[in-house]
Amino acid sequence: MKPLKDFLKAEKHLPDCMKDLHDQKDLFEAMHAYMKPKDCEYTKNIARMEGHVYVVDFFLTFMAHHGYVLQKSKAKVEFEDLDSCVTGYKVWSRQQSAKLLNELLNNEN
Repeated sequence: MKPLKDFLKAEKHLPDCMKDLHDQKDLFEAMHAYMKPKDCEYTKNIARMEGHVYVVDFFLTFMAHHGYVLQKSKAKVEFEDLDSCVTGYKVWSRQQSAKLLNELLNNEN
């Protein structure tokens, strides 16, 4: 049997879309925008990065220590596509940044 530390170091407790730090960042940015935590009294003061660190570095690691892993459901339900959601957010975010930059540049002229 493999030691737990090897399992955690190999990030076997995380789905593929969360094994890379940049992918995690994109996922949590998209989730933060999609779920609108400011609309929820319990989460309105949680910054995206705080939630990211808490979930990935603490919650999922804690659960992995006890034999639980995050995995995609096999339920016969029409789920939304995670990759499309994250990609859509990244496109929207870039468009917003470009719009702001264009406005700043036009205001300087």
